[in-house]
Amino acid sequence: VDVSVAGIPDLSTSLRHFLAPERLTKDNAYVTESGEEVEAFKYTRFSTLPRFLVFHLKRFEYNLSNYTRYKINSSFEFPTTLNMSEFSDEGNLYRLKGAVIHMGVAEGGHYVSVVRRERKWILCDDSSLSEMTEESFLNMAFGDDSTDRNAYLLFFERDENSGENAEVSDTTLFGLLPEELRNSIAENGKIITKNCALLTKSCYNYFLNRNPSQI
Repeated sequence: VDVSVAGIPDLSTSLRHFLAPERLTKDNAYVTESGEEVEAFKYTRFSTLPRFLVFHLKRFEYNLSNYTRYKINSSFEFPTTLNMSEFSDEGNLYRLKGAVIHMGVAEGGHYVSVVRRERKWILCDDSSLSEMTEESFLNMAFGDDSTDRNAYLLFFERDENSGENAEVSDTTLFGLLPEELRNSIAENGKIITKNCALLTKSCYNYFLNRNPSQI
């Protein structure tokens, strides 16, 4: 779901804008089957909600006056538990499972991921993994005009039990991915594991104490 960021303080407000009725009139009037132009309202609604909700924060815009792209770094807040009852008749609760963070400008930058695993937030920066507090994660993800670090994608999962203790195992989530993607992740995991092993002290000592002919 594409949600606007410019001039909007948070996700709920942006969703209200996204679902607000649009009046069709004059040159934009609705044309009936008989060809008559009439005023009407166009609505967007979530008829059903999927297990996973992905929100694309529209932080990149295009300036038509000078034909340049620019990034919106203003603060945009979102909850870790999202109640969709205001936006759908289903009224499901969704838990934030991760986010993609962009650092940089519209023309380039760097992406990192933050994922929730076993009630911890893990920062994934290429092959580097580190734990961070929820407060640190949200401060970085919300962003503000003083920094170019902010959330670009948000990943929510429906809470089937609507309870604080509801968790879905990593194995279950991994199994939902396409086979080709699972194989690619597994191969990359082997490479990362191998590279990390080469950097350990025990591995260094192993090669240090051997002649080249023994390696």
